[in-house]
Formats: sequence, structure tokens, C-alpha cells
Amino acid sequence: MIEESDMPMTDEEKKKKRREYHKEYRRKHPEKIREIEKRYKENHREEYKRRQRKYEGERRRKYPEKAILSALKQNQKMREKINMILGKKCIICNFESEEGQKNLICHEIYGREHERGYYYILNHIDDFVRICKFCHRAIHIVAKINFEKAIELINKMRENKS
Repeated sequence: MIEESDMPMTDEEKKKKRREYHKEYRRKHPEKIREIEKRYKENHREEYKRRQRKYEGERRRKYPEKAILSALKQNQKMREKINMILGKKCIICNFESEEGQKNLICHEIYGREHERGYYYILNHIDDFVRICKFCHRAIHIVAKINFEKAIELINKMRENKS
């Protein structure tokens, strides 16, 4: 009669044994594992980023409400950074909004076309000033009527910024 220990292992049993071994090794040697993962990230940066993007995409499809909350939190952090750097006051009339963001606009002082969004503003923060909606509207109205006067206002904004 053949004993159970003498019988060859199936593929499933081999996989299970290998998984248990790796699990135990990870538990016993966490610093080695961290070092190996760090080296892998450094040597395979693009592959690692691709895998992260794939994982994030799958996670967002599976849990869309969490993805929305995550994006809102990230936007809130970027808004706070912008508020810290540019302030919460209009540089023309010194209006300060209690709501912070609702009545204040980040206005591009050189008049260039640009992307909308917090990433662009943070990457080009020196090109933006904070003005209230009313002054912003006035600048664009004046620019349509009297371009030289609008240039004076924009130069005033540049001076106030520095």
C-alpha cells in the first residue's frame, strides 16, 4: 500500500505549498522584502507605473464612488495650496471671501490662453493672481471698451503681485 507522503504532489498542491512558503518568508523578513521592492521600483519604474495605472483603473471601475471622493479630496488639497500661495484676497479691491473659493478667481496676468484646472495653476503659479468675480468681470468689460485702460489694470495687478 502506498502512503500519502510517497505519492507525488499535484500542481495545485505544489502551488499551495509555494504560496505558504512565500507568505512565511515575507512574514519573517519584512526588511528584505521592502529592499527588494524598492530596488524593483527603481529598476522597473515604467513597468511599475503602468501596473499602478492598471490597478487604479480597475479599482475606479469597481468602486466609482470612492474614485469620486478621492478626486474631490485631491482637488480640495490643491485649492488649499493655491489659497496658501496666492492668498484669499482680491488684489484690486481687497475683497476677502468668507467662502474662500466661490467669489475669488485665479486670473492669468499675461492674457494667455491656458488649460483649466488646478494642476495648470499650480505648475504656473507665478502667472496667476487672485481677483474677485466683480473685478474680473470689470477687467474684461474694460478690455472690450478701452484696451489701454485694461493694460493699465493688468500692469497694476503685476505690480501688486510683486
